[in-house]
Amino acid sequence: MLVIGAFLLFVNFGFSIAMFTDMDSVVELSPINFKQQVLENQNLVAVEFYASWCRHCQTFASEWIDVAKTLKGLVTVAAIKCDNDKNEPLCEKYNIRGYPTIKTFKPKTNEEVTITKSIADYLGPRDHKLLVKHLLSNLPTKVLSIKAGGQKMKSKFSDISLDDFFGQKNSTLAKVILFNDKPRTLASYSALSLDFGNGQLLFGEVKKSEKKALDVFGVTRFPTLLVLLPGEGDRTWVYDGKINYKSLYKYLSNVALASAPVNETHKLKTTVFFDGPQPDSVSATMGKNDMVSEALEQQRDDELDGKKMTRDEL
Repeated sequence: MLVIGAFLLFVNFGFSIAMFTDMDSVVELSPINFKQQVLENQNLVAVEFYASWCRHCQTFASEWIDVAKTLKGLVTVAAIKCDNDKNEPLCEKYNIRGYPTIKTFKPKTNEEVTITKSIADYLGPRDHKLLVKHLLSNLPTKVLSIKAGGQKMKSKFSDISLDDFFGQKNSTLAKVILFNDKPRTLASYSALSLDFGNGQLLFGEVKKSEKKALDVFGVTRFPTLLVLLPGEGDRTWVYDGKINYKSLYKYLSNVALASAPVNETHKLKTTVFFDGPQPDSVSATMGKNDMVSEALEQQRDDELDGKKMTRDEL
């Protein structure tokens, strides 16, 4: 009886073993770091509000850890323990009435100075595959959809004409253009547009249907990623590495820092507008059999076949 009583006391007061560790990629929140990690974070943030005594939370912990590992670098996956006295005011502020509760904090990408967040509850199944799909579909982006011709830009982070993309306003920025034959922008590319979007790089995307824009650059294979550096006129640098978050982040970090051609170790090739042969070797290699790359390409869950996604090649 004493053993049982001690166990119940242990559970009721929340003195249980921590659900998350530093190795889990889940950011543990408190009043000290909530503002920085959630409200001032330019990325999409998903927060689990949980209680240590909650059996559903205990069961769900492994799913949440897997989501965090899969989306590391793309989405900030976090958790806050509501049965901690110091955290209770935060949980009350966000009207938490049951556990686990998942809320998404999505930045409004038209804000340049002050980051404001749109907050929403996730009401779907607490399943790894469906959670990943939902979060990927809600990724914010600063990728501009480039349209051929002279039509005007519809909104700040929406469609833009080819002329405006290369206009005087953007003349001092290095430009990154992804030529994509998929219906949606790659999730990894959207995440990178936020990472480097604050005055470092300008991100654009050209869909396969924009024939005139394809002709301008001589692109015939997809996906193709081009970099244009300020002061180099019509010269373009063709990325010849893997199209995933990890590889592109490393590559674009060098582009952003140097704003100059990177050395040969970064697999750059060159082509010139209007001149030269069609770029048969321009296409970036892509792991077609990689489960995560496929999910990030089209944000579809039908290719996951019910399996856990991993982040080995992100």
